[in-house]
Amino acid sequence: MKMSLMASYETLFQATVQGQADLVQSILEANKYLLRDEKWTDYNLLILALQRDQKSVATALLRMGCRVNQIPYDNLHHSPLYYAVALNDILFVNILLEKGAFINTKKNGEETALAIAMKHKQYEIVDLILSKYHFNNIDPSSSNDINHFLIACERNQVDIVKSFISGGISVNSYATSVQARCLGYTPLHYAVKNLNTVLVDFLLSKGADFLVKDGNGWTPLQLASQIRENVLQTKVHSIGPIDSIIDKLLFCQCEAIRSVQDESIALSHFHIACTRDNPHIVNTFLQNGVEVNGCIPFNQSGLGGFTALHYAAHNNCYQVTELLLNNGANVNAITRENWTPLMFAVTFGFIDTVELLLARGADVSIRSSQGLTAIHYAFNSKRRIDALIDLLLSYAPKLINPTTPWGLSHFHIACARGNLSVIEAFIENKVDINAKVDFKSSKYPGYSPLHFAIEFTRLHVVDVLIKNRAIVNQKDMRGMTPLHLACLQNYRTLIVMLNEQIMCISEEAIRIWRHSCDDVVRIVELLLFYNADVNIKDDVKATPLYYAFGTEKLKDSIIMMTAGGYAAIEKSIMIPLNTSQEKIAEMIIKEGADVNSLQMKARTPLHNACIFTSACKCLLKADCQINALDSDGNSPLFLACRAQNLFAIRELLKFGADMSIVNSSNQSIFCILHRDDRYNHPVFRVLRIHYKKMLALGVNFQTCFEESYLNCCKRYDRRCQQDFLDSDSDSDYEDSEDSFFDNEAEAIFRKCKFELQVMKTVRISNFSTLYDVMYKNAVDMAKISKNEDFRKFLLSNELDMRFPQYRDFLLLQFRRGTVRDSLMAPATQSLTFLSRVAFPEACVDQIFKNLDNYSLRNVIKSVHTVEAKKRKSRVLVDDSEPTFKHLRIRDQ
Repeated sequence: MKMSLMASYETLFQATVQGQADLVQSILEANKYLLRDEKWTDYNLLILALQRDQKSVATALLRMGCRVNQIPYDNLHHSPLYYAVALNDILFVNILLEKGAFINTKKNGEETALAIAMKHKQYEIVDLILSKYHFNNIDPSSSNDINHFLIACERNQVDIVKSFISGGISVNSYATSVQARCLGYTPLHYAVKNLNTVLVDFLLSKGADFLVKDGNGWTPLQLASQIRENVLQTKVHSIGPIDSIIDKLLFCQCEAIRSVQDESIALSHFHIACTRDNPHIVNTFLQNGVEVNGCIPFNQSGLGGFTALHYAAHNNCYQVTELLLNNGANVNAITRENWTPLMFAVTFGFIDTVELLLARGADVSIRSSQGLTAIHYAFNSKRRIDALIDLLLSYAPKLINPTTPWGLSHFHIACARGNLSVIEAFIENKVDINAKVDFKSSKYPGYSPLHFAIEFTRLHVVDVLIKNRAIVNQKDMRGMTPLHLACLQNYRTLIVMLNEQIMCISEEAIRIWRHSCDDVVRIVELLLFYNADVNIKDDVKATPLYYAFGTEKLKDSIIMMTAGGYAAIEKSIMIPLNTSQEKIAEMIIKEGADVNSLQMKARTPLHNACIFTSACKCLLKADCQINALDSDGNSPLFLACRAQNLFAIRELLKFGADMSIVNSSNQSIFCILHRDDRYNHPVFRVLRIHYKKMLALGVNFQTCFEESYLNCCKRYDRRCQQDFLDSDSDSDYEDSEDSFFDNEAEAIFRKCKFELQVMKTVRISNFSTLYDVMYKNAVDMAKISKNEDFRKFLLSNELDMRFPQYRDFLLLQFRRGTVRDSLMAPATQSLTFLSRVAFPEACVDQIFKNLDNYSLRNVIKSVHTVEAKKRKSRVLVDDSEPTFKHLRIRDQ
């Protein structure tokens, strides 16, 4: 029978080696028991099965009583537990542990199964093995048990760590070179690394050495400080329990006052204590003779030169800062990067600590290695605190004006803050009032003090600077003058306000907003009074008048923030904006601004005004080119329709805008409404009614225009009907308000036809009726506008009563005539001046007949240009005479 069993085992070995699982299974089932001999046949068979990844065979062997431990262990082969870990099979590992597999066994020169699992980051298996650990058989001198103890510490297993210590393992055991990832770590290092306050308390209570260093020379306290610094650098709001751990380490036992310092690290426990605002523990260090100005060696990168005061200021430890200063700390100590404690406090916005340092003599004019002072850091900070900047400026010496490498000075910052006393002190000390920031600067490139004052809406500063000969037409990097900036300022201020109070704009914010708008108007008034150039262009060819109506980028930002487009912006915001910008535009126009000046894309100020604001009326009154086309062939009316600016659309039509213009892409104004998903029937209604009025007058439209109108009508009617159906109304659509709008246009068309018939009966002269006036051009209207009967009729109530549909058109015709007539006299004088011939009136009319108003204005301007050149040449001749006299005297 024994020979039969041995034969079966030979077959079993061969089947296992060849991976014949079915054959192995049948052999095991045919035998009632395993051969457990002194050669460990069963044990070797189990190892062979695990080596070959024959888990079913191994399971069958274990089920039949196969041994899992070799006693004594020969140290020449790995154990079954080792192979189960290598297979990363947690279920089989658990089976072996339940069978009593030894954890500490290992092959000579190799690692245990637990160490291998930890090395390969098989953390579930690691935790399982630790939970099954044989704590009754712990040998405090065994390297295996010590290693497993440290693994438990690294895995943050508090109860298991306690069991190891109860079993006699030293609380101060440390990791050897085998564990290079945490070389020299003690259990206390691991507890700090894992931020486990419970384990820190337990280890300290068991006498853990808090002054021992790891392989990098860090004590647990220094490690905790470094972890805290790393957390702060990641800008995480919560730093977790690390502060509590630092406090525990600082307060544990009386030996905490010993200042541990290593030349390779140089971060002492005293420095770390100064990061915690607890003057008691810091005072304990000081009483034991710690050097208050001791610093990290300058050859250490990053922290070189840091003193205790730097750490206290960096961490806003007000009481510790005061204690250090009282004990002789150098308030102006500098680090390797030339940073003072004041710079740290300023950068993080610790205003109380800043005030304390300044009161103790901190120098605000010291520069860092980057060439910046504390005032520069305060101004450039993302968390800019105005009160902090003002405090620093009040302590700044006025005899010097520290400037960054890119030209930003204390005087620039004072102008931005509006501190008049500081500004006047700088001016008294002969500061360069027109000094500019370098064009290469990332912030405020090319800004002068006057630019800064306007950027931050400092009305009184603008007044002081201009009176002290600030150049009002000085350009920044973008070619923008102070007047350009002033015209844009309200839009920029509005964006800042919306950013700060995006959910709800408070009454106080609106009050400040209105006051700011008024100040900007006064700033523009000041600049114009001191001869700011109203027609100067920046690098994108935009004039101040163009910017008075904002930029497309700024407008898009405002509309996006309000999340509802132009109509959704509150009246409390838009009314002050439109009122102030209209005043600004009127003042600039009054000073001779070119209302038709072209910007990039060939857009005029009117194009810009129609996109967003309701302040376009001042441009229309100034007789701008109402049908000017940009580079894409878009008229102001087209852009107003695209922006759905109803006010601008009404004003443009009232002043005679041509609605039939088709752009370069063959799009009309109705194409926009047809393709735009934003449904706005008031805009379509206004355009539809005006279209019917023009149709009644006999205006012929292009075929593509007619088609776009009809397509828009169909879509409009469908949308109206769909909206009506969605409203769940019980009445018929034909009786609804939208249906009334559909029929309204046809009714108005009939009324227009009737009014035109009536006009034929109203005579304004022996040769003309009101009907004739409707078709006259500007040249003819210049003569008709002088007709007293016509004037009286326009001023009477009869105009509104008899001609409500064409009232605005008649007034527009009259205005065209008066504007034309006002240009004829100066244009005639200019023609006489240029040609040196006095032409008869009929001849002048014939010459000017084909010139529009814009061309007439150019004729008038040409004379002013010629006269200006003559005046300049006369000045040059007068200035050159002394030179010629000097030459004659020298020759004699």
